[in-house]
Amino acid sequence: MKRIILFLSSISLIVLLSSFSGQEGKPFKIEASLSGLTDGTVIELVPGGTHSRESAAATSELKAGKVVFTSTIDSPRCFYIKVKNSYGAIVFVVDAGDQVTISAKASKSESDESISYEFDDLKISGSKTHDEYIVKIAPREELNRQFNEMHQKHAAISRKIGDARGAKNKAAMDSLMQTAEYKSLEQDESDFFKRVEASAEKMITENKDSWWGPFLMLYQYSYFTSEQRPVYELFSEAAKESFYGKKVYEELYPVNKAGSKIPEFTLTDRDGSKKASADVIKGNKYVLIDFWASWCAPCRREIPNLKALYAKYHDKGLEIISISTDRKAADWEKALVAEKLPWINYRDVDESIAATFKVNAIPAIFLIDGNGILIDDSLRGESLASKLEELF
Repeated sequence: MKRIILFLSSISLIVLLSSFSGQEGKPFKIEASLSGLTDGTVIELVPGGTHSRESAAATSELKAGKVVFTSTIDSPRCFYIKVKNSYGAIVFVVDAGDQVTISAKASKSESDESISYEFDDLKISGSKTHDEYIVKIAPREELNRQFNEMHQKHAAISRKIGDARGAKNKAAMDSLMQTAEYKSLEQDESDFFKRVEASAEKMITENKDSWWGPFLMLYQYSYFTSEQRPVYELFSEAAKESFYGKKVYEELYPVNKAGSKIPEFTLTDRDGSKKASADVIKGNKYVLIDFWASWCAPCRREIPNLKALYAKYHDKGLEIISISTDRKAADWEKALVAEKLPWINYRDVDESIAATFKVNAIPAIFLIDGNGILIDDSLRGESLASKLEELF
């Protein structure tokens, strides 16, 4: 899975938000002029730049095309300005004492289940920290350009492969993958991601002595594994003690919560009815809470293993609760039909359950007992099968 560089040109930006509440510090002010939106539109100021989710720090209605936010921070922070209940955002970095002026033209697009906004003609002034941010992320913008160029070059073979995959024509796919066109695409992609890795490492290490280092580490990687720990250890103490340094540490060195009770949450059925998690869990010896999505290939590769475990242990007291993080119900429903999951299935409609469990990447599987006590949250495949065999 490619974790580095979430290319804005190829996928919708998934806004990943950081915690921001009750902080002491110095004030800053944001004045935004947003054309293309009607007065009364609710605009949110959302803290950002990490891999966790958070609700808006402030909201305000657009008046005469403008909105003003004031708040306090004690160190540089990333924020998003966005229309409530929509995708797409203006990203900026601000420091204490800044008075930032933003202007942009918003354009709206709608699908069956979501609303998105693009912000063009963007101008941001009043923050030297934001100006520095633009300079620091410039290498990734160049990589975005190269990514677009590469896929335009190989558009024809990519389309042929996509058509064959959609038609489930394995013979056609096998044949296409032997062509010179496809091998050229493979080589260009391999070379490109080597450049991505090198650029990410350079960007982070060049800023290892300040808060920029961990901030850019969060910016470059969509999630962390233990493989990134050596990168974190390069940071200076000042960088590690910064707001974003602490966020990186929490993710790279999670507290072992085995033996603690999981948080309670509410599940929503397809018909909209609500169920308390405790009511779904009780009566079972053990429960697997499985976070997945229709688009997540590793999640779907795990399903045959889960089916085998369910068949082996369900009658002995094992239950599985699958919670989809799909944004569109139609995508989820289609995957359910294809996978024929025999256990309980829900969709995390507002992503609140994933936020409660601090799920930063999927698949994420939590093994708990019938009292809601966490046994392990790092088991998959053979390790999960071995643990259940031991328990049963």
